[in-house]
Amino acid sequence: MSVQTSLLGAATVIEDRGWTRDAYVDDDGCVDIVGAIVVAVGGKFKYDDDGKPEDFVANTEVYAALAAVDDVINQPVEPPEVSLHPVMVLSAVEWNDTEGRTQGEVLSVLRAAAKLVAA
Repeated sequence: MSVQTSLLGAATVIEDRGWTRDAYVDDDGCVDIVGAIVVAVGGKFKYDDDGKPEDFVANTEVYAALAAVDDVINQPVEPPEVSLHPVMVLSAVEWNDTEGRTQGEVLSVLRAAAKLVAA
C-alpha cells in the first residue's frame, strides 16, 4: 500500500468511525490520527489489561505515513531511523490532542500529507 493510499484511507477511517483525542481508539470506536493510520494500513494494536489499545505493533507503513503527517504539521524529524519513530508518534499524538483541535483540521492534515507524498 502506498503512503498516499494509507493517508487517504486514514481520513476515510475518521469519517466513518469518528475522531477522538487522548486515545488511539476510544470506547465508541472513534480514532485519533495515529489510530486512523494504524487501522487504514491494517496494523495491529497492543492492548492493556482492560482491553483498551495502549500502543500499536511497529509497522513501516504506519511510520511512513506519520513522517508525512509530521512534515505537514511542521514538526521536523531527522531522517527516519528506528530510534526516531517514537518521536513521530509523539508529535502526531500531541498535535492531535491539542485543546481546540477539530476533526476537520485532522482530515485536512491527512489529505495535505497525501498530496505531499504524491508530489
